[in-house]
Amino acid sequence: MNKDVSQATADVDALAEKQKLIRAVFDSAMFTLPVTVLNAVIMGALLATAAPLLPVAGWVSGVVGLALARFFYCRRRRGQTDKPGDDRDLAWIILAGVLSGALWGLSPLLPPADAPAELRFITLFMIAGTTAGASTAFAAMPRVPALFNAAALFGLGVYYVLQGGFYNYAIAGVLVIYFVTLTKLTHTNRESLLRAFRNEAEAVRQKTKIEAQTVAFRELAEHYKQTADRASAAEVALLKKTAEMQLMFEHTPARIWLKDGKNTIIRVNRAAAESMGAKVRDVEGRNAAEFFPSAADRYLEDDRAILESGESLLGAIEEYAPVNGEPGWVRVDKIPYVDPETGERRLFVFCIDVTDLRETQERLLKVNALLESVAEGRGVAVEDLTQSAEMRRAG
Repeated sequence: MNKDVSQATADVDALAEKQKLIRAVFDSAMFTLPVTVLNAVIMGALLATAAPLLPVAGWVSGVVGLALARFFYCRRRRGQTDKPGDDRDLAWIILAGVLSGALWGLSPLLPPADAPAELRFITLFMIAGTTAGASTAFAAMPRVPALFNAAALFGLGVYYVLQGGFYNYAIAGVLVIYFVTLTKLTHTNRESLLRAFRNEAEAVRQKTKIEAQTVAFRELAEHYKQTADRASAAEVALLKKTAEMQLMFEHTPARIWLKDGKNTIIRVNRAAAESMGAKVRDVEGRNAAEFFPSAADRYLEDDRAILESGESLLGAIEEYAPVNGEPGWVRVDKIPYVDPETGERRLFVFCIDVTDLRETQERLLKVNALLESVAEGRGVAVEDLTQSAEMRRAG
């Protein structure tokens, strides 16, 4: 399939190259009109010095007429951008060139036989210059100048051969060599044009490729910018959320620890650190045994059991003795957690002081027991009733 695509691309490039060459011939046919007319007028003026005026006028009219016809035809076709040049256009230009070349080749026949030799030399050099100009101007399509030159030089060569003599034969031979030289020159110029066209086509392809890459890079840059904007917005939101969570973490009255399976304290909030008689920065990274030497082994055993089971411990009531404070009771929640980056198991410990609540509950239990005793008819000392009343007021 790739081979077919490459062949199709090559065919399209070849067709475009051919059309460019034909259009280059169109341009040459239009640009050379002034020079052709000028050469025809000069040649006619020279011929009129020795030849009858009427044939000379007819010759000039024929050359100029063919040049004008070729000019207007090429201009019309060149302006039809939707109808690029084809072989029919080339055939018409070749026909006009052959007829024009024939007129130039027959021009030496117009002066009489006794015309000055200088006139014939001037005529020879005029024809040589015209054919050289055609080889250069119409090099895009070598057939065009080759047939023009063949018609012109053949007619001129025939004239010198008919004159007879070594000198005239030598001129005819030089004309043949000159024709071959012009043909080679035409092909050389054509190769130069082809290289220029191909370089131009390659430059256009490279420009198109660069433009496409530029558009792609712009789209990619815009995509990255939008992604960065979204990432920035998400980062800002994350930072805001982190700051809010940090504020809550630091100022909540609950005591919070984050520990590993070796009883190392990874994170701690202010309330927990204060209960340990230290600052947050002095607690994090240290082992719990340094702060709770008597209870560290029990804490570690409980922590490992929860980490191995993966099940949380919620609502446990335990005794807790802060470093700078009175012993009391706390409600403990222990929740296992797996670090998403390292895969290591961690444990969150949340403690809420429930000392006042527990004492209140104990007093209520005593009151309830007293009331039940009264309801059953048991005697109660006045002192006990008074003490119970005081306890209820205190609660």
